[in-house]
Amino acid sequence: MTVVRNSHRSALDEYFERNRYCAFNHDELYDFIAQNRPVWGFPTSWTKQHFSQILLEGGWLQTVSLTSDLYEPKTRFASRLASRFQIALSLRKGSYLSHGTAASLHLLTAADPRITYINKEQSPKTSNRNLSQDAIDRAFLRSARESNYRFWQMNLAPPTQYVLLNGKASGNFGVEHIERAELGQLHVSNPERTLVELAVRPQYSGGASAVLKAYVKARERVDVSRLAQTLQQLDYAYPYHQSIGFLMSRAGFDRSDFERFKTQGLLYDFYLTHGMTNASYDPDWRLHYPPDLAV
Repeated sequence: MTVVRNSHRSALDEYFERNRYCAFNHDELYDFIAQNRPVWGFPTSWTKQHFSQILLEGGWLQTVSLTSDLYEPKTRFASRLASRFQIALSLRKGSYLSHGTAASLHLLTAADPRITYINKEQSPKTSNRNLSQDAIDRAFLRSARESNYRFWQMNLAPPTQYVLLNGKASGNFGVEHIERAELGQLHVSNPERTLVELAVRPQYSGGASAVLKAYVKARERVDVSRLAQTLQQLDYAYPYHQSIGFLMSRAGFDRSDFERFKTQGLLYDFYLTHGMTNASYDPDWRLHYPPDLAV
């Protein structure tokens, strides 16, 4: 084991005291070492691999193993206080916490430590605007497609599953930085983008009833104008404004708040979620929804 001088140890202690919540992949760890080694005065003869071993042996970092049924396992290097959220965000550069995970951070749903959702926006794509009722029916009568990009961290209690989603390109519109004393700084969709994401993919938050409950909790504190702007910015091909307006009406929003979503048109019968059987129908929103939907 390499002996670390007291001055170097103090520099590392000071850094990780300021950055107690962090996680790196291999490349990020090596970038971190390259940036800070000259400042701390560590010998240039130490390779990045050697330096990383010093950080592990000295207890400044620990390895975190992530396993998958479909992909090669991953290793992350995390500070002792790093939460599952830092581990999650280290899976893809530029990602943010989304869907049910964001909803729990905004206190819209109960926290679920068994699963963490991370979103990484795709590159811009041209949307197919040739909608038809037949195409919508075919798409939504099938079960929803779900991400296969899943990794498990088994050393947590309970074990946590990380699910990486590919979000709609928007330049990370509606993604904010929040800081919690016990969690550090996190990138997360703001409440308005979270509500849109929940309406678009209810399966990533516990289902339609959980989404409706989130809308009820958001009723007194969401910015409806920002919600409408977020939906417009994300520019979905499907008429999700019908889902959002329906959820807002069921959640008890003011009529003037949810009626504005009707101005985008009610051209098609739409679906609150995929794969429903014996669905109920709301003619006011032209929306099929689960018959057991309840707050």
